[in-house]
Amino acid sequence: MQQKRQAWFVAPNVGWVWALAAAVVWGAGLTFAFRSEVGTYLEARIAQPIDFQLRKSLGRSVPISDKLKVFSLDDTSFAFLNGWVLTLDQWAAIFQKLDENHPRAIVIDAMFGKADGVGGNLEQAISEIKALKTPIVVGSFLSASPIKIREQLKIDRPEYSLESFQAAGATADQLPPMLDRREWNVYGPSEEFAKAVRYVGHINYLGYGSVDGLIRIDTKTVISHMSLYGAKERKFVAGKLLLDGVTVPLDQNGRINVNWLDPDEFADKHNVKLRHLFKIIQDNKPLPQDDVREDDIVLILPMMYTGNADFKTTPFGNLPGGYTHAAMLNSVLTGKWLKPIAGAEALIFVLALLGALLGMRFGVISFWVMLGVTAAGAVALSIYLFSYQDVVVPWLFPTVGYVGAAITVFAEKTRKAEKKVRMLRAALDGAVAPGDLKAILKKPENVRDRKSTRLNS
Repeated sequence: MQQKRQAWFVAPNVGWVWALAAAVVWGAGLTFAFRSEVGTYLEARIAQPIDFQLRKSLGRSVPISDKLKVFSLDDTSFAFLNGWVLTLDQWAAIFQKLDENHPRAIVIDAMFGKADGVGGNLEQAISEIKALKTPIVVGSFLSASPIKIREQLKIDRPEYSLESFQAAGATADQLPPMLDRREWNVYGPSEEFAKAVRYVGHINYLGYGSVDGLIRIDTKTVISHMSLYGAKERKFVAGKLLLDGVTVPLDQNGRINVNWLDPDEFADKHNVKLRHLFKIIQDNKPLPQDDVREDDIVLILPMMYTGNADFKTTPFGNLPGGYTHAAMLNSVLTGKWLKPIAGAEALIFVLALLGALLGMRFGVISFWVMLGVTAAGAVALSIYLFSYQDVVVPWLFPTVGYVGAAITVFAEKTRKAEKKVRMLRAALDGAVAPGDLKAILKKPENVRDRKSTRLNS
C-alpha cells in the first residue's frame, strides 16, 4: 500500500491514457453533433455569419459579375402594374424584349404551376415563348409525399437524362455525388408551360447555406438546381461536375455551398426594378445594351414586393429567396465556388488530441496564454483561407473540441496537483522550515521516497 501511494504521488498528474480518453470523448461527441441537424444549424447560425461578415470587412466579398442582370417586381413595380400577377401575354412580352438583346439565359424565380389561370391568350403566349432563341429557365420543387391538388411534373425531359451528362465524358460508375430522392414527387410548371420553356430546375433550399446541386430521381434521371442551367455546358468527368469547364465542389450528398453576395452591393448596383422594363415595352423602345447585353444571364424575381417575399436564412440575416439564385448564378458566371475541405470529422479528433496534449504539458499561466493564442490562430487561419482562397474550413466544432479537451485535461491535472499539495501541507507543516515548505509545495512532484515515507508514516 505504501509503495502504491508513493508511486501515485510521484507520477504525473494526468497520464496519457486519461488524456487520450478525454480527447476521444470530446471528439466522438462533437462528431456526432457535427453530423446532426443541430450541427448543421449551428454552422449556419454561428460559423457562416462570422466567415462572411469578416470576409466583407476585409474587402474580400465575391465580385458580382457584370453579366448578371436582375429585374425585381418590387413595390414601385407593383404600383406601376396595379398588381403582382402578370398575365401570360405580359410574360411573353418580357421574354421577347429581353430576347432581342440575345442574353445567355432568362431565369425566373417562379414555377408557373397554373399558367392557364393567370389570364391572357394561352395558346398565343405559349407559341411566342417557344419561338424564343434565349433559353427560359423556371423552377420546380420536390416533395416526399404526393400533393393531391397538384399535377406532378413529367420527368422525361431531355435535361434530366443522365445520358446528357454522360455523353460529354462520364460513365455510369463515374457520377458525382448526388442527393438521392428516388420515389419523391416533382412539382413545377403546368404541362403547357413546361413544354414551352427550355429548362425546369429545382429551387429547393433548406436555409443552411447550401443548395442541392444534383438530385437523383431514379436510375436515369437527375434534376439540377435551377441556377446550373445558366451554364453553357454541363458535364460529368471523372466523378466531378463541370460547368463551362470549371469544377463545382460538391459535398458527399451533392450539395453546393452558396457563395453569398454582399447584399448591400447587390441591392445598390445589380438590382433593377421590373417597372423599368415594362416602361420600355410600353413605349415600344429597344432595350438599352447597358440593361442587357449578349451572353448576360437575366434573373427575374417576381416576388420582391412587401408582404410577398419568401425570406430565407443567410449569413447576412434573413433575405428574400431570390438572393440565393442570384448568388448561385454569379458563381456560374465567375467560376468562383466555395471549396469545402474534406475530413471535418478527422479535424475534430486531431484538434481534440492537440488540446489534450496542451492541457498535459503547460502550467497555469502558459496554458491559458497558449490556449487563447492557438485557438484564435486556428480561427484566424480558417478565416484567411475562406476570405482569400475560397476554402471553407469547418472551424467551429474542431475549435470547441480543442478548447474542451484542453480544459478538461488541465482541470484534472490541477485537481490532482491540489490534492497532492494538501497532503504535503498536512504532513510537513511544522516539520520543515516555512521557506522550505513553500518551495516543496511549489514543486510537489519533486518530493521523493524519503518525504513520501514520512508522509505515509
